[in-house]
This record gives sequence, C-alpha cells and structure tokens, in this order.
Amino acid sequence: MKSSIFILCLFAIAFWSCSGNGRPSEGQDSASADSAAALPTEEKPARPPVLSGKNRMPFEKKLERGGITFHLSSPNVPEENTLVVAPSGFELRNDTFQIGVEGMVTDAQLADLDQDGFQEVYAFSRTVGSDSTAHVYGFSSFRNRSYGPIGVQQLSAKKDMAEGFNGHGRFYFEDGTLKRSFPIFEGGKATGKNRIITYALRQGEASFILEPVSAEME
Repeated sequence: MKSSIFILCLFAIAFWSCSGNGRPSEGQDSASADSAAALPTEEKPARPPVLSGKNRMPFEKKLERGGITFHLSSPNVPEENTLVVAPSGFELRNDTFQIGVEGMVTDAQLADLDQDGFQEVYAFSRTVGSDSTAHVYGFSSFRNRSYGPIGVQQLSAKKDMAEGFNGHGRFYFEDGTLKRSFPIFEGGKATGKNRIITYALRQGEASFILEPVSAEME
C-alpha cells in the first residue's frame, strides 16, 4: 500500500514539472512582444517626381487669315524650350522656323500692327518662379510672298520706361495694339502701381522691329 502511494506521488511530481517547463511565463511573453515592437520597419525610398507630357502642357495652335496659315507648336519643356512656326499659303517661301524661347509658350495671335494689310503672328511665353517674366516673339509677312522673324527691342533700352521693372506682368492686345503691363517695384517691394507700355512695329534695315514707344501709369 505504501509503495503504491509512493509511486503516485512520483507520477504527480513528474507531471507538474513537465507542465511548468512547457508553458512560457508572463515575463517571457512580455519580452517577446517588446522585442517585436522594437524591430524597425523598412521604409521605401521616395520616388522622384516624373515630368510627364501632362505636366509639361505642350502648346499647339493654328492661326489662319487671308489665305495664310500658321501652325505653332512647342513641347514646353522646362529647359531649352523651343517654338516651331510652320506656315502655308505664301507665294514664294513657306520655311519652317524653330527658335528658342524663354519659359513656357502660353498663347499666339495674329495682328497687323503696322497696318500694311498683311498679318504678323505673335507668340507669348512666361518664365516660372518668383521672378516670372513675360516675353513676346513675332514673325512678319513680306507682302504674303514670304515671312521672317521680328526683332524685339529690350525694355532696358528705354530706361525711363523700364524704371521699377522687376519681372511679372503680361503682354496683351487692346484695340489692335500690343501692350505690356507690369507692376512697379521700389526697394524690392511692389508699389501697387502698374506701368503700361505700348509697342509699335517698325521697318528696320533687314527686318521688322518691335519696340516700346510710349508708357503710362495705371
């Protein structure tokens, strides 16, 4: 009888020992959880922005009047942008011109600034950034026989008109006249006033020239 009780006691001790060794303690669970939480997560590298065709907003416009057609296009790329002018309808020459432009091409229009009965084509562009500046490019018709680029006199050539100029502004047509409006700066700050420049098309020695001829305050 005593031997049977002794064997049962030994069996119970062995059972509880196995149960204790096979089950992790609460302290072990906490340590495992803390270790898992401390593992750093792998961060994916940021992708650089992709300049797609949609981001560039290419420019394209067709202008037609009096049997003469101009097709203008520009890829509007951020650097070394170009403007292509392809005409049709001229009697002698219909050469395609490609010129470099500042900034992005925004619009193009036909006009007859010198009122000789033959249309010119003007394209406008604008640079980007805090010193955004408007630019104009022109092509004149030589009595509808051929055409060529128009020279543009820099505003800096007219010191009184350029006073306070610090970029910005725009070119636009008003009653058949090409004008340029820009804010006037003093000491690097805008004064709240604008200067409006009127341009005229003049016959130069070899080609037409677009030049500022008058100014007024707004």
